[in-house]
Amino acid sequence: MEFEINDSVYRNPYPPAARMVSWTPPIHDFVAVNSDGSSLGNPGLAGFSGTIRDANGSWIVGYFGSIGRADNLLAELMGVYHGLQTAWDMGFRKVEFFSDSTDAIRLILEDNITYHQYASTVMNIRDLIEKDWIINLKHILREGNNSADYLAKKRAHQNEGLILLDIPPIEMNLMLFADASGFTF
Repeated sequence: MEFEINDSVYRNPYPPAARMVSWTPPIHDFVAVNSDGSSLGNPGLAGFSGTIRDANGSWIVGYFGSIGRADNLLAELMGVYHGLQTAWDMGFRKVEFFSDSTDAIRLILEDNITYHQYASTVMNIRDLIEKDWIINLKHILREGNNSADYLAKKRAHQNEGLILLDIPPIEMNLMLFADASGFTF
């Protein structure tokens, strides 16, 4: 790590502290929804994805879809929207929702978004949040959002609308096992 002091370069002799990151299971009686969005080019071909899992890390359902040409923020917001809608439609009323996009979370929680280009999408998300259920919206580091990130990059850019996955893709089994076991990165 380097930073400037008085026009000279100072090298910090201490490396940055390492952080151990893992998937965060939901509290008892809640489900965890992890969402992600991805844009190849920003803007570029974009999609969203996510997983819904129980407190043991067991797969309940996954989702992904394409939104055509868009930027990362819209892709992230669509991941949040479809994750909340899927959880609601499946009857879950206690949800811990994880996104690795601080920009999306801030926009959802911001007071005045009237003139934002994604105001209608954010309002749709807020309408879902205001339903009769408990939602804990949380930021998670990308390394703790591994399964949703994988789906966003590998599956979300297919030319499909919303797709629900009752079973995880076989290539995700080791990743899901690591999450459920508390493996840290």
